[in-house]
Amino acid sequence: PTPPPPAAPARDLAAAVRLAASDPARGDRALQTVTLAWPDTPQGREAFARIGDLRVSDSDFEGAYRAYASALRGWPTAPWAAATTLELANALNEQDRKSDACGALVEFTNRYAATATAAQRTRATEMGTRFACTPARAPATTRPPARRPG
Repeated sequence: PTPPPPAAPARDLAAAVRLAASDPARGDRALQTVTLAWPDTPQGREAFARIGDLRVSDSDFEGAYRAYASALRGWPTAPWAAATTLELANALNEQDRKSDACGALVEFTNRYAATATAAQRTRATEMGTRFACTPARAPATTRPPARRPG
């Protein structure tokens, strides 16, 4: 297939975001259309993140989780990814999936903390405390176990 014109996904996402601000239900449908029309673009991923935000505003944490997981597939390095990872952790915690929520916070630390804002790093720390997460540990630098014969 022919790739889309570079401006088309960005234009469609911007229009959907504007619509979501004034009419969340119609904006939600417009964002879903962006994810279908431009699934493998940064804008398609961002549309999933924004759908997750709309789901949270409706207290639909399962729907938010699914949208955030779609946005974060492959752990993008886009500017919104750090905040979306924190929102993913929150949505998981709201579903009593504390272990998964803590895992999302570990991913935040490993993938995004270095470039995240101070407010995002503080929020991640506060969430880890509130969720009673075990502090992430750096991988051990020991040798792998010896192979057993047989």
